Amino acid sequence: MSKLFYLTRISFLVKLPLLYRQYIERYRDPRTGKNRTVCVTYDKDTARNRKEAALNARYIRECMSDMKPVTYNEKIKRLKTCLRWAYRNDYLADISWIEKLQPVKDDKKSRIAEKYLEREELKKLLAGMKVEKWRLFTIFLTLTGLRIGEAIALEDEDVDLASRQIHITKTYLCADQRLQHEGKTSNSYRSISIQNELVPIIKSMRACIRRERLIYRAPSTLFYPDAEGGYLHYATYCKYLKTNSEKILHRTLTPHALRHTMVSLMAGEDVSLETISRRCGHADSRITKEIYFHVTQKLQERDAEEIKDIRIC
Repeated sequence: MSKLFYLTRISFLVKLPLLYRQYIERYRDPRTGKNRTVCVTYDKDTARNRKEAALNARYIRECMSDMKPVTYNEKIKRLKTCLRWAYRNDYLADISWIEKLQPVKDDKKSRIAEKYLEREELKKLLAGMKVEKWRLFTIFLTLTGLRIGEAIALEDEDVDLASRQIHITKTYLCADQRLQHEGKTSNSYRSISIQNELVPIIKSMRACIRRERLIYRAPSTLFYPDAEGGYLHYATYCKYLKTNSEKILHRTLTPHALRHTMVSLMAGEDVSLETISRRCGHADSRITKEIYFHVTQKLQERDAEEIKDIRIC
C-alpha cells in the first residue's frame, strides 16, 4: 500500500479535492492478503497542484473550515488515528505536522441547546403541523419521552388509561423492520405514568386510528399503526418532522430531539433528574444530565437576574 493509495483513502474521510492526473497503484490488502489495484484520476499533473495536494495542517484546516466545531473535532480525531496507523505501518514517512491540528473551541452551551426545543419553539412547531396524525404523534413523543422505536412497537393494550400506565416491553428496529425484545439498556423496558396532559392526546390518537380503520378497513392490535394496520413508517414521519422544523423553526429536528425536549421541559418544572432518568429508561445518560443541568443553570441565572436589584431592607 503506497502513500498515494493512503492519501486517496484519507480524501474520503475529510473530502479532500483530487488534483492529479490518473495514477494506478497495486498493493496487497493487509486484511485479506490479496493483491488489489487502485486507480485515481486528477485534473492536471503540475508542480503547483502537487504542492497544493500535499497533506499538511493548513490544507486540512482549509478543507474542513465549514464544519461545526463538534464535527470538526471528531473528524480531526479520526484523521489523526488513521494517519498514526499509517505511520506505524510505514505507509507514511512523516506525520509530525498533525500536532498542528488542534481541536477548535466548542461552545458547549450552544451545542446542548441545539438538542432540544424551548417551550415556545415546541408550541410554534405544533401550530404549524397540518397533518393531525403526525402532530399528535409529535406531542406523544414529547410528553412521554419514548424513543421512536419504543413508540412504534406499542400494542394498544400497552397504553392503559385505566391504570394510567404505558408499558414499554419491546422496540421496533426501523432499519431491520423487526421487533427487538432486548432493551438498549437494562432500564429500557419499563412502565411510565400517564400525566393528565397526556390523557386527551391518547384519546385523540385512538380516535384518529378509528377513523383510518373505517376508511381503509385494516384492523390492527398496534396502538398507533399506519393506515394499513402495520408498523408506522419511520422514514415518513422523520421526513415530515424534518420538513416542518426547517420551514417553521429553521432547524433540522429528529425524533430524538423530542425526547430531549421532554427532559428540558420537565427539568424546567423542577422534576428531579432521577425521575426523568427513570422515565427515559436511562441508568446513567450523559446527554440527559447535560440537558438537565443546562436548563436548571439557566433557571438559576434567570432567578439571579430577577432579584439582583431588589431592595428589601
